[in-house]
Amino acid sequence: MYNIIVFFHILGKASKVGGEPGITRSVLCRIQVSENPLIYLLDTPGVLSPRIESVETGMKLALCGTILDHLVGEDIIADYLLYTLNQHRQHR
Repeated sequence: MYNIIVFFHILGKASKVGGEPGITRSVLCRIQVSENPLIYLLDTPGVLSPRIESVETGMKLALCGTILDHLVGEDIIADYLLYTLNQHRQHR
């Protein structure tokens, strides 16, 4: 989100990003995104609990990319997505 705002508003340098968690190690800088009202963004490292409480929570984290795909398995993640869509009748 941070880099999208920086890119579209041409506000300065974007933060370093990567295809896996752990790229942001500290607060990099303060970026002004609006003058009126005065708004700043800070890019901070994400925090993930060292213990995942349930399989369902782990699958949700894997589905949104918080956990590396190869740790769970891409087929299992895809199966969980289809299961969830079927549970909510969100398929066509």
